[in-house]
Amino acid sequence: MKGVGFDDSFQFAINTNRIEVGFVKLYFSGLSAKVMQDVQNFFKDVKQKETALKECVHKIHQAKIEEEQAARQAEAPETKAAFEK
Repeated sequence: MKGVGFDDSFQFAINTNRIEVGFVKLYFSGLSAKVMQDVQNFFKDVKQKETALKECVHKIHQAKIEEEQAARQAEAPETKAAFEK
């Protein structure tokens, strides 16, 4: 069996009559090797886009954390001065 494993949550395996994506198993008969290769390439492309999206979400989340930290640091001197009065 030829297969491509992406990570624990997304597995893709292919042979001449079966395609498995995660928990989904599709059975075919009489498909050419070209069609099966096209299906495999499709799922590789999906995984690459998923990875790019995860990286983008991570960068947005990291920027939000940094923005919140900067806001807290900017407020700290003002808060300290108010308590000293």
